[in-house]
Amino acid sequence: VPERFPPLKEVIAAWSKEQILTEVGKMWVKSRPYANNNARDTILISAAAQRGLTDADLYLLLLPPNVPDELAWNDRARAVMSALAQTRQLDRHREAIEDITLQMGHRKETGVFALQHIFYALRDSADSDFSDLALRCLATCVYVEPALRYLIDRGSSEDVCARLKQAKVPEK
Repeated sequence: VPERFPPLKEVIAAWSKEQILTEVGKMWVKSRPYANNNARDTILISAAAQRGLTDADLYLLLLPPNVPDELAWNDRARAVMSALAQTRQLDRHREAIEDITLQMGHRKETGVFALQHIFYALRDSADSDFSDLALRCLATCVYVEPALRYLIDRGSSEDVCARLKQAKVPEK
C-alpha cells in the first residue's frame, strides 16, 4: 500500500464513504509493479462497508468498467464479499447480489474465482438461502462449479434436489 506513513486506515478515518469509493480501483490504471496489488482496495472497501454500502455501491464495486484482468476480478470479489460478510450486509443486499452474480456469471472474463468468492461468502455468512440463485447460475452461467459447490453445502430442500436432478451440468 503506497500510503504507509501515516497508514491508509488513519488517512481515510475522517473521509466520507463517497471519498473512499472514488479511490477504489485507482491502482489499476497505474503501470507500476504493484498496480494489481489489491491490498489498498481491500482497506478502502472494508472502510466503505463499515459506513454502509448501497446497492448502487455494490454495482460500482463488483461490475466496474475498467477491470484489467481475471485476477483483478477475483481480488475485487473477495474484498467486497468479505467486507459485506464482516459488516453483516449480505442479506440486506440480496437482490443486488443476485443480479450482479448473474451478470458476472455471464461474462467469461470475470473468471471462475470471482464467482467462487461470491458463493463462498453466501454459503458461510448469509442467513438466507441463496439456492435459487445457485440454480439460476447453474442454468445460465459460464462457470457452474461455484454454484454447484454452494448447492452441495446449502441446498437441502426437496425442491432444490429435484431441480438439481434435472439440471444439465458439465461432466467435470
